[in-house]
Amino acid sequence: MPYSDSPRDLTTGIAISVLTGEGVLEGNPDGTFRPNSVLNRAEFVKIVVGMMNMGLIDDRSSSSTSNRRCFPDVGDNEWYTTFVCRAKDLGIVRGDARVGVAQTDWRFNPARPINYAEAVKVVAEAFDAPVVPGNGENWYVPYLNYASRHDLHIPGVQAADSITRGEMARLAANFLAYQDGELDELRDAQAGRSSSSSSSRSSSSSSRSSLMSSSSSSSSRMTSTGALDTRSDTNVTSQFALLGETSPILVSGRFFSNDEPINATQLWIDLSASNPNLNSVLFYDQDKRLIGRGFLD
Repeated sequence: MPYSDSPRDLTTGIAISVLTGEGVLEGNPDGTFRPNSVLNRAEFVKIVVGMMNMGLIDDRSSSSTSNRRCFPDVGDNEWYTTFVCRAKDLGIVRGDARVGVAQTDWRFNPARPINYAEAVKVVAEAFDAPVVPGNGENWYVPYLNYASRHDLHIPGVQAADSITRGEMARLAANFLAYQDGELDELRDAQAGRSSSSSSSRSSSSSSRSSLMSSSSSSSSRMTSTGALDTRSDTNVTSQFALLGETSPILVSGRFFSNDEPINATQLWIDLSASNPNLNSVLFYDQDKRLIGRGFLD
């Protein structure tokens, strides 16, 4: 992720990575994300409406909202005005009800931290979740029950707790993955069970593998030998693979992990053109140890 303070826990990191990749989240001007900072109501609504504008959620309308005073405490030209008013038009925010005050005078309180119950309700309504209000329950109970029933909740967070930017990312990513039928894949990635997880920028533990010589297809099968390569031709001296010989290194790459070792189970090699003369592809680690060979079958 393009943040200098990317979270160390995989659950939050994967969620932030998903939403960053979709263009929904962005960091601060100083390059940070501040995952532990409390999120206010205006910031949260901006993110939810951003998901709609990216086509991640059906916003049920193509109309746009100009900067206007849709709440008494939302200025005409604040950075968040368009997002808040759009959310109000879509019915996913209504302002804070006050006894004896007409709904047209309800306030939005954009700078107030958003609590977990409010966040779940806004996200659930944005995703058009079929939440059925209960009788005699607090307004937020059906939303929290829905999130818990479908494994969309954030364990340990209570209804009145202010949520952080990292927790917001987890909640939004949960609903997004559930909508797309990919919640199991998200959970696998967050548990470190996915081989397709995004590579991290940290380099506390790293390994480099080099691709040498002569073959492959788009799905090379690996057979580990553990043999030590004693040849002296593992320096890059040519871009050519000579028929009948093992070439110098053609390609090298690095794999990085924040906290835990990487278990690479597959390597895929794509050739730009058919080449029946290639016999096999050899893979080496940074110590010149042969770790596998890929064949055309």
